[in-house]
Amino acid sequence: MKYKHRLFTNFLAVAALGLSTAGCHSVGSPFAPKPDNTMARLNYSVQQSERDLARLKAQVEALERHSERLEARLATAEGQAREIGRLRGELLEYREDVKRLQVEMPQKMGATVQKMLTDSQTKTIAQVEKAIASRPAQALKQSGYNHEVASGQTLSLIAREYKTTVNAIMKANNLQSANNIRVGQTLFIPAD
Repeated sequence: MKYKHRLFTNFLAVAALGLSTAGCHSVGSPFAPKPDNTMARLNYSVQQSERDLARLKAQVEALERHSERLEARLATAEGQAREIGRLRGELLEYREDVKRLQVEMPQKMGATVQKMLTDSQTKTIAQVEKAIASRPAQALKQSGYNHEVASGQTLSLIAREYKTTVNAIMKANNLQSANNIRVGQTLFIPAD
């Protein structure tokens, strides 16, 4: 920009010099100085300076456009650098998470397996307790046998087989009727 200003100032000085020398000679005077080509040279210098100035102006404009493009690229690069920094931070967090999981997972899996075993044991115990609770109270106190009813069996045949009475079997199993037995049903047969 300083160079541009200096050229313009030189141009003005040359133009002023050309104007001031134009009115200094007299026409037809014997003592008049011989015409010289100073004015032509000054005009040529002014024209050359104008061409140089136009060329420099075009170069300055080109440099300004190039500078704007570079600033835009720089802004883009800075944005990308920030994004890379953010992504690096995320990557470090992910790596830390993976390391933590590599330590915690076996511990959690062990705890999960232990819980599954405990849940399975608890479920089995609950099923046993339910089975025990579903038996008549007398059957729990009495000694005897479990019998699975087969096809064609009646309560009287089963009672004869175990040398007990139909009423004792009905009472031990809370049966309302001797005809309410079915194939596959388990009956408690009291021993006394």
